[in-house]
Amino acid sequence: MASMFDRIAALQELFWNATDGMVVTNADQVVVDVNPAFEELTGLPRKQWIGQKPGIVKSGKTPPEVYADMWSSLSKKGTWLGEVINRRPDGTEWVSFLSITRLRGPNGNTLGYIGISRDVTLQKQQQRELTRRLEQITALEDALVFALAEEAEFQQPDVHDHLNRVRELTGILVETLRARGCPDLADPATAAAIVRASVVHDIGKVAIPEGILLKPARLSPEEYQVMKLHSVIGAQIISEARVRIRERMGADDPFFVMAEQVTRHHHERWDGTGYPDGLAGEAIPLAARIVTVADVYDALTTRRVYKDPWPLDSVEKYILAQSGTQFDPYVVEVFRETISQFRSVASSNATRQMEQPA
Repeated sequence: MASMFDRIAALQELFWNATDGMVVTNADQVVVDVNPAFEELTGLPRKQWIGQKPGIVKSGKTPPEVYADMWSSLSKKGTWLGEVINRRPDGTEWVSFLSITRLRGPNGNTLGYIGISRDVTLQKQQQRELTRRLEQITALEDALVFALAEEAEFQQPDVHDHLNRVRELTGILVETLRARGCPDLADPATAAAIVRASVVHDIGKVAIPEGILLKPARLSPEEYQVMKLHSVIGAQIISEARVRIRERMGADDPFFVMAEQVTRHHHERWDGTGYPDGLAGEAIPLAARIVTVADVYDALTTRRVYKDPWPLDSVEKYILAQSGTQFDPYVVEVFRETISQFRSVASSNATRQMEQPA
């Protein structure tokens, strides 16, 4: 069994040769000693550290709440782990990944603190650059997806605004469901993917003949069967892209997962009488149940080649009445809660249409 002397010697060896910076303070946070790695990390020699407080390297850019959390955690748990932004004497700033432990005496009194610090500035810069590039890729994907969705419905007037409105209305429902604690939307990536996927709900219409899409009257039973194919065709288009992405990335992309669900199932009905698969209730993917309400609302409140826009009151009564029949009752409940926001979107569209020259 190791003696007290051996254990002390081992701790000293660790302190002086550690690759991470280490600083020891007394109970008043005055520095008692630092190791060579800490000298190199901070740009200050050991003799300038002893007798000072660690705060001499503060940059002023660490949010005050970080330090408040630090001392609260040290007081309650005796440890803290987090990041602070420091500054060296030459003015360069660096991000310190810092672990602090409160040292206690036999009676539980505070003897001092020991901090272990690592410079993670490069990693943070790389993370920021990766985030920036991912944001650029996402923006490009959004533009391409939107262009493709517009192409699928290019024969129809107001298609650009229609897609924007469906996306906005979907976003209202998604954010409200998240605020209510919907477990299926707890992941921000999933929630964002549903909103993005909403614009491709009718992408399969690219394969539907123009004569059917633009017919200014009720479709015949045969024409309606052709029209219904757009949900299956759209899902096939997305599925093929999803497979390619999965082969390249080694995992599914949330956008393509949600897009496939939305394109195939946004005409399913809660009571099981929809198409193409006749799914009912929660067997219908949540993404499709949400987009269905957004799409139907916009379709009814806007002019189409085969109909005039419905009054907003009539549209709202219809959606509320179809709860548990066409629509998911929970999504309709959220719709009821956000009717004023839906009205705002619809009213903005009506104003734009009035302002357009005849």
